[in-house]
Amino acid sequence: MAMAETPLPPVDPDPHPMHRSTDETRAGTTPHIVRYVLGISLALALVVMTIIYLWGIT
Repeated sequence: MAMAETPLPPVDPDPHPMHRSTDETRAGTTPHIVRYVLGISLALALVVMTIIYLWGIT
């Protein structure tokens, strides 16, 4: 049995949309330590992969 699709009600656009800043939307600030974590993680991954590669050559 096929179910009959019920049409959705028309969307009424909000005449006064809410505007929030990035900090208000996140409920806080984004610390810049994320950049350091990414950089250190990338460097460690490269070091480990280089060690594995060099270990495989010998």
